Amino acid sequence: ELEYESLNPERILQIIEGDAQKVVNISGLELGICQILCRVNRWNTEHLLDKYMDSPGSTLATIGDRWSASQDCYAPPPSKRVRRNQPAEFVCDICCMTPDEGETFKPRCGHEFCKDCWGYYLDTKVTAGECLIKCMGEACKVVLVDSDVKANCSEKSWRLYQKLISQMFVKSNSHLRFCPFPECDQAVSCRDISESSLNTLVPTVYCVNEHPFCFGCGMDCDHRPVICKIAAIWLRSAKEDSGTSQWLKANTRPCPKCKQMIEKNGGCNRIMCQNCKHQFCWVCKADWSSHGYNNSTCNAFKESDKADHELEAGSKLERWLHYFDRYNNHELSARLDEQLYERTEEKIVEVQKASGLSWIQAQFMKNAVVELTQCRTTLKWTYSMAFYMKAGNSKEMFEDIQADLEKSVEDLSQMLEIEIEDINVAELRQKMIDKTVYVRKRRDIVLEDTAKGLQDGRWEWMIALD
Repeated sequence: ELEYESLNPERILQIIEGDAQKVVNISGLELGICQILCRVNRWNTEHLLDKYMDSPGSTLATIGDRWSASQDCYAPPPSKRVRRNQPAEFVCDICCMTPDEGETFKPRCGHEFCKDCWGYYLDTKVTAGECLIKCMGEACKVVLVDSDVKANCSEKSWRLYQKLISQMFVKSNSHLRFCPFPECDQAVSCRDISESSLNTLVPTVYCVNEHPFCFGCGMDCDHRPVICKIAAIWLRSAKEDSGTSQWLKANTRPCPKCKQMIEKNGGCNRIMCQNCKHQFCWVCKADWSSHGYNNSTCNAFKESDKADHELEAGSKLERWLHYFDRYNNHELSARLDEQLYERTEEKIVEVQKASGLSWIQAQFMKNAVVELTQCRTTLKWTYSMAFYMKAGNSKEMFEDIQADLEKSVEDLSQMLEIEIEDINVAELRQKMIDKTVYVRKRRDIVLEDTAKGLQDGRWEWMIALD
């Protein structure tokens, strides 16, 4: 099982502080100096300390500081601005104004300016996304320590400055990733992942806010069971094939019998034409009387026996449409299932009051929708995986468990469309709970079997992964 840890902003800053303190303990330098040295060296503390021990002077020069060879110690750089006769009053070289007493600031390089100019300068630099800020002095290479920045910038800029440091730290560490969900400030630490392992593992992680994402590629969803490289190729192909994709994204289809255009308004694939009352499968358009929930599956692509090379391009397109249509259908159905629940939620509250169910007991439909959404996400990615699989026994077994999950998902989706009445709510609740549990088990089987297949090297691909 994948081991990982969710980190909040405070915890990230603690880790950053801990790394700087390690450098302090070994080098004997001030904490502020070590903090910016860590940043310049992307927190590779081992490399930093090796460089410092070999050549302290050149290491300190990267942040504008110097090493006193005669005293064998760190020496702050002298200011190039030397006044033999100090004037009676200080004039800021930036704004040419005379600030009040105590309203000036000079960092370790000795370049002194008024606090207003320092504040404006730092706010501008931080807003521009900088967290390694040099002194304002002309040609000065000294990088300001964090305490200098905090003392002179606004509170808003200081918070942004800390955020920029955290972002730089996370991006510099291969075992860290930020959660990609909007407005989420969590990161995840996972040390078990290497580039080579991504061909045999799909490292799905959850931040503390229960947002799923892939630690390997950073995709903002759980794209199991397909590995990162194939998921990326699939999405790129879909984007490039814009004309086909536009057609596939259409939410309407003609009735196979009367050709009346039908809009899908629920997650279930059993569709009835309101014009001629013909019932058919939304995915494969087969007559529902022969298709049904139990007797037929339409997840597997049937290869054509035709050998005519003139039909090769059409056959490739037909194969692509088969898999992408089903991928797109599950994505659409997941959204429709969620919308259906939102429309039904008010009715559940009414039934809850009439039937005496507690609030917890009345959550059965919400739980079903959550499970359906997860299963449809899994199912849509199984089609991208199947598209790149070589034909054979392994693929046939994969499509068997895929079909089992798909059938159970459609059964549960059908339950969501049943009209809720006071007299049948208890019976419906029990059936939906049982079916939700069953669907969850079928999804677990798909994920466990495909994960084991990746580890065992069972799957053969139609494309090179190297």
